[in-house]
Amino acid sequence: MNKTALLLTIALSPLPLAAEPLQFNWQQTRATVTETVTKNNTTVQMRYNIELQPQKDGIFLLRYHDHELLSVNGQQAEQLKKMAFAMMLLAPTPDLLVGTGGEPLDIPDWENYYAKLLNLSETLSKQKDSTTLLQNHALSSALKLKSMQNPWCAWVCLWANKDPKNLPPPTVYEEQVLSIPVDLNNSYQLLNSSENSITLRFYSTATIRRDKPLSDSSIIQNAENRKAWHQPKELGNQTLKYSMITATLNRYSLQPQRVELFTKQAKKQAPEGVEETTSIYEFKWD
Repeated sequence: MNKTALLLTIALSPLPLAAEPLQFNWQQTRATVTETVTKNNTTVQMRYNIELQPQKDGIFLLRYHDHELLSVNGQQAEQLKKMAFAMMLLAPTPDLLVGTGGEPLDIPDWENYYAKLLNLSETLSKQKDSTTLLQNHALSSALKLKSMQNPWCAWVCLWANKDPKNLPPPTVYEEQVLSIPVDLNNSYQLLNSSENSITLRFYSTATIRRDKPLSDSSIIQNAENRKAWHQPKELGNQTLKYSMITATLNRYSLQPQRVELFTKQAKKQAPEGVEETTSIYEFKWD
């Protein structure tokens, strides 16, 4: 084979997928994130900085700072900062301890953060029940787990250690969502792969199980979500929540470039009993 033919063969050869599972190995540790959230016909855009700081034992601390509200429904935010939805979105995101493999480990000083979050919620809703909620350990644990996973897992931990050539097969397993027994159906899809980036998608559907008894957890009794899940037996064996996460990542470091999270959730207060939320995260690395 002559040199020209060899070069042509190389040029036409498909780019290989990553030779091994994707690894959490950020080469840049600081980024500016622009987040756009659309919910209930309201679109809020904000911007903040993140920084990954190495800690002892090889773990990391992910810090969020410099939150800034940019716009609400396309309007400049200066006159709109008192909107409840925007204020809740701008609540300081808690710092997160991250393991060497990209797994979320803990939220430092969670108790103080939880108290501040409840105080903000109380101020906006004008309900004076934060003392009761502070004593609700089940609710605190559930919110802590959610805060550890969102948005970090959409950015990183869903994709860490996954082999694009051999993604996990669809899985079904049982879980509790606000003390409601559900079947979780999860699956992965490879959408695109190039020399330096890869785009993956994750689907998750939570379906209520009619053959399992409801828990009498205090989450149902005390949390604001009780309004949404009142008499959930009426929902029957139907979809409770559907999520689709699409992430474009650096294939060698797992640094996210763009992540989109879409959720559709059954809620009685929402129009037609369904609430849809879309969150888009765009990263500019320093």
